Amino acid sequence: MKGSIALTTEKKTKSSGNYILFCISRLISDFGTVVFNFALSLYILDITGSATLFATILSLTMIPSIIINTFCGVLVDRSNKKYVVVACDILSGFVLLVFAIVFRFNPESIVMFAVFAILLGSLQALFSLTITASIPNIAPEEDVPRLNSSFQGIGALMRIGGPIVGAVFYSLLGMQMLIILDGICFIISGLLELLLQYNIPTKEDDSRNKPYKEQLKDVYRYLGSKSGLKILLIATLISTLVFSSLTTVVLPYITYNQLNLSELQVSQIMAAGYLGMIIGMVIISVSNKSQQFFRKILLFFRLELAVGIVWVFPLLPLFKSTTDWIVTGIYCLSMILIGIFVGFVNIPALSYIQTSTPEGLRASIIGVVNSLGRLATPLGLWLYGIMLEKINWGYIVTIPTIVLIVIITVMGMNKSLKEFFKTA
Repeated sequence: MKGSIALTTEKKTKSSGNYILFCISRLISDFGTVVFNFALSLYILDITGSATLFATILSLTMIPSIIINTFCGVLVDRSNKKYVVVACDILSGFVLLVFAIVFRFNPESIVMFAVFAILLGSLQALFSLTITASIPNIAPEEDVPRLNSSFQGIGALMRIGGPIVGAVFYSLLGMQMLIILDGICFIISGLLELLLQYNIPTKEDDSRNKPYKEQLKDVYRYLGSKSGLKILLIATLISTLVFSSLTTVVLPYITYNQLNLSELQVSQIMAAGYLGMIIGMVIISVSNKSQQFFRKILLFFRLELAVGIVWVFPLLPLFKSTTDWIVTGIYCLSMILIGIFVGFVNIPALSYIQTSTPEGLRASIIGVVNSLGRLATPLGLWLYGIMLEKINWGYIVTIPTIVLIVIITVMGMNKSLKEFFKTA
């Protein structure tokens, strides 16, 4: 009995230590990254004045992410995840320190920025894939949602405060010092990650001995055999295509171009979405009922979309004479609610995939899911960009959203999906 209690206490201590180390390392790394990325965007605009070059540099960081998530999941599943995570962060730090040296002698080379953007984007895409697949090895199954909530919540918090700090640091320290600061942040984060204790299954995984192509086929066979999971992924993909485009392109267009709100008001509206996500993640973490949230995930999908329809309120006669700050307040409230429902969807779905997928396929499955999302996002941005030039924005907000709510409702009636949620 005493031995059992001592073992339980040891596991809790290990889990708590991992949790604290994980959060500190993510806070340091994400802080450096967000501050650097914002300062870099200001610097490129300062030296070129070109939105096209700015967008090109940003897109170069996204391309490696799609490639790595699609093809490197199998390699991550075959590797020691801890070593991959540590190596990615420390190498990112050294890449940035080398970048700082090159920058000193050639501070206006767009080719240099492009090369380092690809290198850093590749390392961080591999890191993100590996750390996401590693969370079940760092925490017990019951603590996976809590660690995911902290991971995603830190990212959301940095997106709120990072640009403000980035702008201040950029004006006070200059670009070269910010590059060095970000490099140091990555190295410190990597050294902290060395202290994380991973729980690696002792049973030998046969998939490691398979040829790469055969294991890649296993990933798609696994997804094909899980009809409920497959339908859920399709619903998520459609939602990403529609909803991420609405928040990324349509909402700034409505508030800034059509309603003539100020830059400050628009930034507050966008920040409200991240605040809502943090609130949603805290609720899941504190309630410790991720499984119950997961079973209601289609309901939260529909609520998330339904709140978005509120965005057309300025077109109603009742709100024609409403002040800008009241309009801002209503949009902020809608974004907080949407962010909460996004948290209710993302954390339980990710936690389910992490804990239910076999160890030898986990990174590969997560990579496929990430790739689909990253491919859907630019497609949605492009489609909505075209529609905004040709169709009244009120129709763009309401019609696709209502259609998507109907599609998700119909999907929820599928027998396989019902059985999937019952057994989840």
